[in-house]
Amino acid sequence: MPKLKFATLDVFTTKALEGNPLVVVQIPSGTQLTQEKKQRIAQEFNLSETVFLHGSTSNSELRVIDIFTVSAELPFAGHPTIGCLCYIAQCEQPSSAKSGVINLRLKSGVCEAYFDTSTREAAASIPHDTHLHAATISPEDVFASQPNLIEGIERSVNRNPVVWEGWKAADEQTKLPVFSIVKGMTFMLIDVPAIIDGLESLGTSSIPIPFKADLLDEGWKDSFIAPYFYTILPSNTSRTQDKEDEENTTNIRARMIEPSFGEDPATGSAACALAAYLSLHGKRSSSNGPNSTYSFRIEQGVEMGRPSLIHVQVILDASGKRIGEVLLKGTAVLVSEGTMYV
Repeated sequence: MPKLKFATLDVFTTKALEGNPLVVVQIPSGTQLTQEKKQRIAQEFNLSETVFLHGSTSNSELRVIDIFTVSAELPFAGHPTIGCLCYIAQCEQPSSAKSGVINLRLKSGVCEAYFDTSTREAAASIPHDTHLHAATISPEDVFASQPNLIEGIERSVNRNPVVWEGWKAADEQTKLPVFSIVKGMTFMLIDVPAIIDGLESLGTSSIPIPFKADLLDEGWKDSFIAPYFYTILPSNTSRTQDKEDEENTTNIRARMIEPSFGEDPATGSAACALAAYLSLHGKRSSSNGPNSTYSFRIEQGVEMGRPSLIHVQVILDASGKRIGEVLLKGTAVLVSEGTMYV
């Protein structure tokens, strides 16, 4: 019976019992696990994602990881990537932390990464293949899943009758985007204006937003899909804003709520999708030029008592019209270690 070492970490935080929990299961060189066994192990831990970290087969700095939810394997996910990088650097291979370089092979491609020993922060250049789908969702679709959101709107309208002009359910001109960061990872990006009591009004609904994978564009239909609610904050409202980069950073509060698994404290893949979308199509995109760079600081998990902080930097290519690089940054702390017998 194989013995596998595992560790749990809290990701996108510097404090244990905050951020997003993650399991990293080590697979020693020469040990083979079937897809079915990996899936059952992920179900045993029952967290949003479990990472399987394969042992190094040479002196190469490239490490292979597999990312599983309780129901399927994913081509990419943000908090498993950052958490695994921090684990390798701080726990498994301290020498990697000294050199700074740790590269991962995911199903979506090779992820070039760097670990900063002074800040204990991992930065990963995320494999990406961004795509804005033709299909959209309407506010009415959102209200069907989140009826509590209407109450937040009504409170805001009572304070300011014109606050909700552009987001009424009957306003057929309002279309909310569906965006993929890579094939297999797609998000409904739902902008909840900061002036309403929106994010706080959201509930862990059992009613999904009525959008199915068969509505995605051809070649993209085999995908995880989830809603990502966000509010763009004034620059002086972020609890973590540094004055030196205030003008260059967009501060965002976000929530990921999906009926199939509830609420997620930190969703790096969704944060990358949102940052890429806003860089290409947001208000500042009209000034895009060659190699334009945009920075985002995204707070998530606050409402569920597991505050998380995600940093994303997006660099456009030489045309200024496409994504050149998506850099995901974050920290993680070790919570527990153990051995499983499977």
